[in-house]
Amino acid sequence: MFRHSTARRGRINTAATLLCLLFGTLAVASDAAPTEYRFQLARQSLFAAILEISTQTELSIGSNDPGVRDVMVGPLDGVYSVEAALRALLANTGFEFQRIDDSTYAIARRPVEAPESSSPVVPIKQPEQTSMATADHGREVMVTRSRFVAPEMPTEIVALSRGSFERYGASSIADILQYLPSQHPQAEAERVDGGQYVDLRGLGAESATVMIDGRWLPPTATSGIGFDLNTIPVTAIERVEVLSDASAAAIGVPSIGGVLNLVLTKNIPSPIASSEYGAAAGGGEQRRASFGVGLDRQRLHGALSVDYFERDALSGEQRSRWANQDFRRFGGEDWRSLTSQPGNIRSIDGEPLPGLSSSFAAVPAGSSGVRLTPNDFAATAGQRNLSSPRRYLSVVPAARRLSAAGTAELSFSRFTTFAEWLYTHRTNIYQRSPPELTDVDVPATNAFNPFGETVRVSIQLSAFGPRETFTETELTRMVAGMRGQLNGWSWELSALRSEENALSWTRNELDATRVAYALSSSDPALALNVFQDGAGGSSELLGSLIARPFTNVYSSNGTMLAGSMQGPLWMLPAGKVMATLGTQWRSEGMSIDTGMRNDVNRVAAAWLGDLRVPLLPSLDLGISGRADYFNDLGRMFTPNYALKWRPLSALQLHASYGTSFRVPSAYELFGPRYSVQIPVADPLRPGETSSVTAFVGSSPDLRTVRGRSFRVGATLTPATLPDLNVSASYWVTHVNDRIATVPFWLLLEREGDFPGRVMRDARTESDVAAGLPGQLWAIDLSPMNFGRLQTSGIDAHVSYGFDTGTGSFRTSLSGTWVDEYTTLDWPGSPPTDRVGVADRRGTIPQWRAFAAIQWQRRFTELSAMVRCVAPFEDTSGTVRNGRSVPAQTFLDLSASLDLDRLLEPTGPWSGLSVTTGVLNVFDVEPAFAEVGQDAGFDPSQGDLRQRFVYFRLRKRF
Repeated sequence: MFRHSTARRGRINTAATLLCLLFGTLAVASDAAPTEYRFQLARQSLFAAILEISTQTELSIGSNDPGVRDVMVGPLDGVYSVEAALRALLANTGFEFQRIDDSTYAIARRPVEAPESSSPVVPIKQPEQTSMATADHGREVMVTRSRFVAPEMPTEIVALSRGSFERYGASSIADILQYLPSQHPQAEAERVDGGQYVDLRGLGAESATVMIDGRWLPPTATSGIGFDLNTIPVTAIERVEVLSDASAAAIGVPSIGGVLNLVLTKNIPSPIASSEYGAAAGGGEQRRASFGVGLDRQRLHGALSVDYFERDALSGEQRSRWANQDFRRFGGEDWRSLTSQPGNIRSIDGEPLPGLSSSFAAVPAGSSGVRLTPNDFAATAGQRNLSSPRRYLSVVPAARRLSAAGTAELSFSRFTTFAEWLYTHRTNIYQRSPPELTDVDVPATNAFNPFGETVRVSIQLSAFGPRETFTETELTRMVAGMRGQLNGWSWELSALRSEENALSWTRNELDATRVAYALSSSDPALALNVFQDGAGGSSELLGSLIARPFTNVYSSNGTMLAGSMQGPLWMLPAGKVMATLGTQWRSEGMSIDTGMRNDVNRVAAAWLGDLRVPLLPSLDLGISGRADYFNDLGRMFTPNYALKWRPLSALQLHASYGTSFRVPSAYELFGPRYSVQIPVADPLRPGETSSVTAFVGSSPDLRTVRGRSFRVGATLTPATLPDLNVSASYWVTHVNDRIATVPFWLLLEREGDFPGRVMRDARTESDVAAGLPGQLWAIDLSPMNFGRLQTSGIDAHVSYGFDTGTGSFRTSLSGTWVDEYTTLDWPGSPPTDRVGVADRRGTIPQWRAFAAIQWQRRFTELSAMVRCVAPFEDTSGTVRNGRSVPAQTFLDLSASLDLDRLLEPTGPWSGLSVTTGVLNVFDVEPAFAEVGQDAGFDPSQGDLRQRFVYFRLRKRF
């Protein structure tokens, strides 16, 4: 637990207690609220009956299945609840209903043995006056409300279904996003805290917005910019919705790089428990246990899920790429290090070591380090010991996480109260090489120095074991509110509070002062023996050299109050003009203590307006605008426009233009600033190299980043082939005034273009005489606004399902083709198109594609998924090296067996199912690429976990 946050947890627990008391009181009071209606329906089509019930109850009920016009139902005469009436009408019709939320029901065909769509990527189409949501079995159903996107704004969203999480063995949300073509993944080992972030279109994690149920999430405390997807367990998520383009006015928060919306599970029909085990070759074993329970009464609905996840580390020595970093075998460089065990010795002045013919020598293997003479190094003079530092590095870090998520809704006659709660406690353990001494001076006074003079030593002190960085986080998030209907308008009020605390410390770091003393000691009991192939000293001596861990403390918090209303304004010949109005107020704070404490805060307010105007029966115009005010950055307004045209019942065309922005985070503006010393060769004072102070960290002068996007596309859903879905769209995104850091060499070369960034002493008389500027003493490397980015491409998706005598098949193909990704990397530099060219900031392949097929028959389900990434040109530094990194293809398989259907549906087999699967079946390792430098591959396009096998057991009660 966090000893720094006791008071804060007390406030949270008090608030949670009051919230429970409030809902308990409302539950008692609700007994008097009417929940039944008098229905008197003649025999008629299902479509007409739905319309009558919806009008009488003021609930949103709908379906996208044209068959509702052909099915006859009724008559119905009596007093029923809404669900009882729907149940009576739909009996023996082949249709069923699903409750989406307190005021929304969806009607869809009842699947006989219809499996969930094989593809995890499900386009959410938006017919007239509707948005879409994914129901059970992967079917898409029509509803008329959306908390994520203003329902009257035609936007293109992609849904990742819950079945995908389970079928493809995803242990995190980031795992399932690898099946989204527009997502640019990053290996988990790239961050010490184990964080993973959404990065859509390669615009960066800082540009994307993560939300839960359409509501804002503050940045993760340890990053200060994006939200760590590993914080939330997949078992608490019903669906992931992705909006890949900038559309600030259509969503709940400003976003320049798209939105990831996580929809919490709100409906658990019966208690369910599951246990899962998975592992890769050599380690990375993971175990998960979860339990979920739901409550479904006439007026009270709720769900609670608890998840425990733990994973062991997978170290680099289990993969040949990192066990041996001599990449000359691939045609690359040798990235092995001289800081090895045993170590290496060299002279200070470059002259031969005493008694040897070379200025350097390797410590002999098996050396005792005691009573040595230079002659003991004669055989290794001119040789070097080499080691591969990444052999200790975490390919997959060890992690533990305990999470709980709950939702509750209490319905009255005219309004509903709701609440959400999320708690996560997570520990990540990132491993790297043992403590190292690189080019340290070992005086002649060292008790074991055989050379009689000061020499320089590089050695890895393996006896200490790997260094480990622990990051412990605790997140609590609560939402409470109410929604209802009034005179044909729906409304919602909500309050949100989120608090996160994090601690970070490293084990096995050395105390520099104690090490310096041990290197110079003439006492054999107190001297560190770096000439030995071994521990280098007694356990007592080694223990005395370990520094006391310093704990970095981070925290972030956010509060938001929001209100919205949706409804008709007036009637036009083509239909109703629908409007959405909303307002928000929020505050966010962040505290960082890494030796120097920084507390930053921000307050923001926003107003949102959205109109859908039916120009023709088949043509809609969407107009929305968002006005934001920030106490530190001022005001801004972002409009969005969209057209949606359905020339045929099966064909929908859409076009949209949106503006958006990204304000610099409070961390970027007011976070800590540091100064470090770096050696710099001054180009304006030739031949002069000196140690210069470099300022890094936050920058209060940052401005707002602006963006705009355009999209045009089509969706085909023929009535004659209801299981066929075809969609394609062309998109363009522009970003201006991007936040980035100018490299120091460019600052020095073009000093006049960056006033105030290069600091020099006053010119001396000799400087004036020689025509030289003053001596360089500092440079400011903090981030600044510059540069532009433009990217464009095509998204496409096709899916189809069909039944045969051998079972039901579902197939899909999704892909993204990038036409352009042009950046202006430095002020004054020419634009660079990065498509298909490796880059350390993240490679943009020409295309990414995913194909899936699923087969189901009775109690068996088999699935296969193929992931493909286009080839790209490799680079060394920023220069193309003539190497081509080949295309990569990965095959994933899974199989499920429903024991409930196979065996007796009673007793121990009741509700029991098993699933097993293999990710990366053929154990394809990442292709070698020099852009990854010492990693040996491009970390933005692959990782070294490779083949992963998992097994899951599930039980419904």
